[in-house]
Amino acid sequence: MNYLSEKAKINIEWNKRVWGDRDKWLDREYGYNWSRESERPQNYSDAKKIVETHLFPLIKKEEMDILELCPGAGRVTVELVSRARNLILVDMNPVCIEICKDRFKYYDHISYHVNDGVSLDMIEPESLDLIFSYDSFVHIDKEIVEQYVSQFRNKLRDGGIAWIHHSAVGERKIGSRSNMTAQLMKDFAQKHGLLVIAQFYSYLIRKPTMHYADVFTVLEKLSEETAKFSSLSADQLE
Repeated sequence: MNYLSEKAKINIEWNKRVWGDRDKWLDREYGYNWSRESERPQNYSDAKKIVETHLFPLIKKEEMDILELCPGAGRVTVELVSRARNLILVDMNPVCIEICKDRFKYYDHISYHVNDGVSLDMIEPESLDLIFSYDSFVHIDKEIVEQYVSQFRNKLRDGGIAWIHHSAVGERKIGSRSNMTAQLMKDFAQKHGLLVIAQFYSYLIRKPTMHYADVFTVLEKLSEETAKFSSLSADQLE
């Protein structure tokens, strides 16, 4: 991680400290109590609503090879596991991976990895149909988000997509939301050979507030030729 700025390294350490507490995850019902009261697991969770309404309609395959980035305690993993041929969970917090291993111990098509908060080196090239992350990238610094996005194209198969829930507050200091924006994600996608096929604010699902200015961005892998053309600047195209 020597190539990261000090600001980005501090962000990684903050996320390790905040989300690396096993008791906090258990006290928060594996993260489900971040849903509204009417959307708890016994009724209809926000995670279930999101994947059924805003992910699965975009999927072209019945079974997929899926990477879930930063799964936390598996709040959305429970919705993805039945649609996965192979499901890979990657989180920088060993506690999160340990909790998920325990929750999903009866599934034999899930693999688990602890990373450094940036790297996807454990994933084989062109081995994924879907990269997914919900309620985690909202806390990740824009520099680290780009590092992840820069690896997506190499890991996805042709036609594969990345579905990422991220902050859109910019440089303003709002709660624990990071300095990402919707436009930045578009810029990262163009730079790294991905096409933005959908982008929408989370108030389509939750009531908008200043503290939750989040965006869902869906990226698709471009062909080699299209990606090369897309990455050219306006001056180069003249």
